[in-house]
Amino acid sequence: MENEINNDAENEVKKFNEKLEALENQIKLETDKVNPIREKNIENLSRIQRLNLELKSLDKENNEELDTIIESDKTLKNISITI
Repeated sequence: MENEINNDAENEVKKFNEKLEALENQIKLETDKVNPIREKNIENLSRIQRLNLELKSLDKENNEELDTIIESDKTLKNISITI
C-alpha cells in the first residue's frame, strides 16, 4: 500500500517535472524568437536618438541663420533710412 502511494506520488512529480521542462523549453524557444527583434529595436532606437540630435543641431543652425537674416534686414532698413 505504501509502495503504491509512493509510486503515485513519484508519477505525479514526474508529470509535474515534465510539464515544467516543456514550459522551460517553450520559454527558451520564444526568447530565441524575440531576441533578434529586441536587438533590432535597440538599433532603431539608437538611430532615432542620433537623428534627434542631428535635428536639434539643424534647428539650432536654422535659428542662428534666421537671427542673421533678421539682423541683416534691420541693418538694411537702417541704411536705407539714412540714405
